[in-house]
Amino acid sequence: MKVVLQQRATELYFEGEGRWVKDAGQAFNFRNSLEAIDYCVERQISGVEIVLRFADPRYDIRLAPFAAEVSATVPPVPNS
Repeated sequence: MKVVLQQRATELYFEGEGRWVKDAGQAFNFRNSLEAIDYCVERQISGVEIVLRFADPRYDIRLAPFAAEVSATVPPVPNS
């Protein structure tokens, strides 16, 4: 598995400081998703997704930890 950053707007992958590429194979591989999140927070990088890339792309997972918060309304539980 490879852990990479991808810009949502351009679909480019993070290669290194200030460099973005089209080829996911050239993207910087973070050790894990937490390291990728920390990297973005420390450098104030937004507008990206963390992509967990597997040998078979059908199993790729996209994480959007910097997406706008979504609030949900939960109905109250009736007293029994």
